[in-house]
Amino acid sequence: MKRTIIFILLLVATILTSCLSPSDLQHSCDCDYGNQSDYVIKGVNNFFDLEAGMECDKKCGFRRLIVHFYDSSDSSRAMHDLIQSNMVTVNTLNNDFALVCLLVDDETELPSNEQFEVMINEQLMKVHTVGQRNQAYQLKKFKCNTLPYFGIIVSSTDSIVGSFGYLIEIKKIDSIFSHVLTH
Repeated sequence: MKRTIIFILLLVATILTSCLSPSDLQHSCDCDYGNQSDYVIKGVNNFFDLEAGMECDKKCGFRRLIVHFYDSSDSSRAMHDLIQSNMVTVNTLNNDFALVCLLVDDETELPSNEQFEVMINEQLMKVHTVGQRNQAYQLKKFKCNTLPYFGIIVSSTDSIVGSFGYLIEIKKIDSIFSHVLTH
């Protein structure tokens, strides 16, 4: 009996969410997310600048920030396709998180006044491009260089409360998001 009720609830949730488009699930916050065609995960509000994402996070009260590091690889695209195909996950991302997407193979040259050097694992890293800056942040903050990678931060404390690399099972991804939201 209990399994039947759970199955019916899941079925109803699936039917309801399958009738909605990503635009029906957008968060009501008035942050400037940029051009929809540039979104990494279609239907999900993406920031491409850490500072802009953090600003919107504070303004709209998300309380949790996901920093997503990705590249132009097939594994990054596979995860994006998986996430954007699940309206429940899209809804969770839009309503409960500020999502910042940082491309690590972006070869856009930084202005000379924004270029810097940083020590990572006792090695000097010279940062001259946007991608190198994003990679340096991932290495310093999350201490890994896995791609794709999602790092979840509590905004008020800047503490890491969850992270995961390549996952192709949407139930595991949703479980991680749920766990972070309830703790």
